[in-house]
Amino acid sequence: MEVNAIVTTAHDFEGLMSSATDETYLVSVRDLDEFDLVTNAGVPIVDLKDPFMGPLSPTSEKTWELVDKRVGAGGGFGSKKDRSDVFLSAALGERDQAVAAAKLLPSCFHFAKAGPSDCFDICELTALWKELRSVLPTTTELVAVAYADWQFANAMQPMEILRLAADWGMQRF
Repeated sequence: MEVNAIVTTAHDFEGLMSSATDETYLVSVRDLDEFDLVTNAGVPIVDLKDPFMGPLSPTSEKTWELVDKRVGAGGGFGSKKDRSDVFLSAALGERDQAVAAAKLLPSCFHFAKAGPSDCFDICELTALWKELRSVLPTTTELVAVAYADWQFANAMQPMEILRLAADWGMQRF
């Protein structure tokens, strides 16, 4: 389950987390403060993205570096929790920026995803995936993405992307 709730305060987040029952949820964060909040609460998968810049826009390279230090230091910076068991995910943006972002991604990230906008056929999307795989750290798994508003995004239908991802051996969608 992806946590899809509006959380504006730490109290809101704590209330949401106390009602969660699935231990495989993912929470998206924009910055280091939000990262600390969710990892201290025990969130197992933390996704870094900047929704103010677009649905799958990456956070800054500086944020990635700070998270890398947080995780690599086993918590560090006076944190309350060892973060070595947190799985990290990064949004890389859409096709026009994803490859450049992927080249900067620290190896501490377990997952990375790029939006399929303007990848309107198999050739376009597989070319993007191939290029991303060639520049991502070998420890980072590429995750397939589809949009419900695929026509507006000039992308392939979600089921087509799911089938293609399975053919490519992708484990996550």
